[in-house]
Amino acid sequence: SKQMLATAKRNNYITPTHFLELVKGYIKVLAQKKKVLVDSADKLRNGLQKLMDSQEQVEFMSAKMTEQKVVVEVAQKECSELLVTIVQEKRIADDEEKKVTAEEKIIAKDKNECEKTAADCGEQLAKAIPALEKAEKALENLKSSDIAEVKQYKTPPDEVVMVMQSIMCLRKDKGKTWDDCKKVLTDPKFLPSLKYFDKATMDKSMTDKVTKFTSRETFKPDWIAKKSGAAAALSEWVIAMKVYGEVAQIVEPKKRKLAEAEKTLAKKLKELSQAQEKLATIQAQVTALQKQFDDSNSKKTSLEQELAMLEEKLDRAQKIVTGLASERDRWGVTIQALEVQEANLVGDVVVACAFGSYAGPFPSEFRDRMVATWLETVKQQELLHTENFSFVDFLANPVDIRNWVMQGLPTDNFSTENGVLVTGGERWPLMVDPQAQANKWVKNMEAANHLTIVDPKSGDLLRTFEHCIGFGTTVLMQDILLEMDPALEPVLGKQLLKRGPSFVIKVGDKEVDYNQNFKFYLTTKLSNPHYPPEVSTKTSIINFSVKQQGLEDQLLGIFIQKEKEELEIKKNETVITVAKSKNKLVELEDLILYQLSTVEGSLIDNVEVCETLTQSKIIANEVNEQLDKAALTEAEIDEAREIFRPVAQRASQLYFVLVDMGKVDPMYQFSLDAYNDLFIMSIIQSRQPNQGDLSPEERIRILKDWHTLSVYKSTCRGLFEKHKLLFSLLICMKKLMEEAVPPKVADEEYQFFLRGPLIMDRANLRENPFPDWLEDAAWEALTELEKLPTFRGFLSSVEQSPRDWKTWYRLPNPESKNLPGDWNNKLDDFQRMVVLRSMRTDRVIHAVTSFITTNVGTEYVQPPVLCVDTCLLYTSDAADEEDSVDLGGSRIIKKKKKENTRRE
Repeated sequence: SKQMLATAKRNNYITPTHFLELVKGYIKVLAQKKKVLVDSADKLRNGLQKLMDSQEQVEFMSAKMTEQKVVVEVAQKECSELLVTIVQEKRIADDEEKKVTAEEKIIAKDKNECEKTAADCGEQLAKAIPALEKAEKALENLKSSDIAEVKQYKTPPDEVVMVMQSIMCLRKDKGKTWDDCKKVLTDPKFLPSLKYFDKATMDKSMTDKVTKFTSRETFKPDWIAKKSGAAAALSEWVIAMKVYGEVAQIVEPKKRKLAEAEKTLAKKLKELSQAQEKLATIQAQVTALQKQFDDSNSKKTSLEQELAMLEEKLDRAQKIVTGLASERDRWGVTIQALEVQEANLVGDVVVACAFGSYAGPFPSEFRDRMVATWLETVKQQELLHTENFSFVDFLANPVDIRNWVMQGLPTDNFSTENGVLVTGGERWPLMVDPQAQANKWVKNMEAANHLTIVDPKSGDLLRTFEHCIGFGTTVLMQDILLEMDPALEPVLGKQLLKRGPSFVIKVGDKEVDYNQNFKFYLTTKLSNPHYPPEVSTKTSIINFSVKQQGLEDQLLGIFIQKEKEELEIKKNETVITVAKSKNKLVELEDLILYQLSTVEGSLIDNVEVCETLTQSKIIANEVNEQLDKAALTEAEIDEAREIFRPVAQRASQLYFVLVDMGKVDPMYQFSLDAYNDLFIMSIIQSRQPNQGDLSPEERIRILKDWHTLSVYKSTCRGLFEKHKLLFSLLICMKKLMEEAVPPKVADEEYQFFLRGPLIMDRANLRENPFPDWLEDAAWEALTELEKLPTFRGFLSSVEQSPRDWKTWYRLPNPESKNLPGDWNNKLDDFQRMVVLRSMRTDRVIHAVTSFITTNVGTEYVQPPVLCVDTCLLYTSDAADEEDSVDLGGSRIIKKKKKENTRRE
């Protein structure tokens, strides 16, 4: 802090709060980093173990699959042989079946004919059955007495005789007289013979004989009944026998044919049965073979399924093992690195927390020296630590850094350190932000969190804080000065009060429930504010002054945007693509490790996880390819952009010349936004009409000269007259140091020229040997000048040739004369000017004027005269897209015009 105060005039206070924050931060960060490292290493080890298990399973399954293939081939061969046998047997069975089927069809047809014949016979016989049944019933009703009655006739009626004669004809009894009839009636077996009469004897001759009787008109039962009831009953029987005989004569041939058909059918059925038995035997054999084949085929299918499942598992395992092979090697190296980091945590966390507590207010060069000092102390205490420790690498997440860059944070390491300090500190960040870089970054970073922007003069400031603290939204207080509103002291100091399960904070006179999501950022445009220790205690002051590297990149982007707009658009798109791709890779690796760490049992058996891992790796490969293409495109774009980097280098150096002028007089404060506008104006105005296409080298030369002169002219209007030559000299020296490698002017000589001799102890100085003509101040300067490498022996030359140096010293214009001896040849123009600065300070202004004229031109020693028209033109060009321009306190309204119209 003392060195910074002495060299940069910046005040910084170290309080016990900083040390307490260091201690608390050490405990917290050590636990967090240890947990992160251990968890990361465990995840990687688990992932490696899963991959090793998968590799072992691949080897085991490969051997098993070879054996399984042999078994499957045997099963397939058996199935093929069985299939050939089955096909042969099936062909035989099919042939037999065809024969049996054909025979069945023939037999079925014959059977159908038999059934039809039988049915026909039955129908024919059925016609005689009713009469026969009626006759038989009548015979049943006849009694012996009825027969006896008929026998009593001595002279029977003709009808009775006729009936008896027909019966005797049927019975084939001899005789025709009544006596013969009576003998028949006397036979005790007469009625039974009728009842059990053999109807088969009713052939055609018999039927014809009976028909002679039945055809008579009187041979009707009703008519005969009038003569004799018994005779009527017997007549009915005769008629029935006659009808039956007639039917039988028709049916009998059919019966014979039916009998023959049935005999033939029975034979065929027997043959069919034998064929069916043979067919059944063959089919049983086929069925047995089919069952054997089905069993063998099922076994083969099961073996094939097992083999397919084994191949699928092996394929998954090989995909995982092959796909994650690169990760396996990288994870192994990463685990070793994590173990080393874990071992180095004690020393690294000490330095990181010290950096977080103390380094915020310091510029980058001071931070580097502080880290080097702390690392040396850690080394002396024999604490393990990382040799090339980097605060950014230790605490910053690469994903966060890429997001910050996309949100507007400059890419230089100093700005990244500030990003870590802002987002990771315990105290609210108070950013010293004269160029509004941090302000823009915070606005972009917190845009999605409902950022509320206030300043110390905002109305209802306390009510705004009450609302934001209660709802957990973010507040950015910009443009703060050296004093803070006392009502915000509890907020600045995070003075939380416990109220039950929650916390409250006092804002003004009210207690507000404190939401843990609340964030508070403070920015000031003051370039070198002097805050009291109380503010340093309650906030984390962070120096956000722009660095040359970051500004150089920004100015290069502005130039490319104006000069090669499509190139800058492509560059920005590529940067975003690369950042998103890298973030995607980190997400995919985290997903892969998570899947590996959470899978239960064998990794190969979990299809979902394997597919997820495989798909993730495929996506990762695609992202890597996109990243490679984007990196190639970015390299090509950067190569095209780098051609014009000298323009950005000159512009950034000129801006820091303007910043250095603030050390000359605190009133000289220059806005970076205004400077950017001036740079844009130089880009536009340096394009000469009808100039044609220029080579990049010519365009760079023209723009560098144009912008340098524009900076000089625009700045001179705000400088005191006594400082204009100094400003010209600073521009000239920057130009000389930039254009030559190594620089034309050594830095120690340049610092000597600017600051003069730094004499710490005058008691050890040699006495001035030439007090009569050489002033003591000049002698003291020469003694210090002697210490510079180029001027070794210069003091001896003065002592050895005092007359020559006295003559040169007393010249009215020594800057235009040669130095005595060979020093005029040894020294260049600037070094001769350093000698003049040591001996004749009164002539330095003339020498500087001549030096500037020689190296950059006369226009840099002729300050421009203030011209209102010129001011209006400059302001109008710089605000080309605005509708109005502020000039000298008044507001000039203008319309958007093309450049040529505006020039007119």
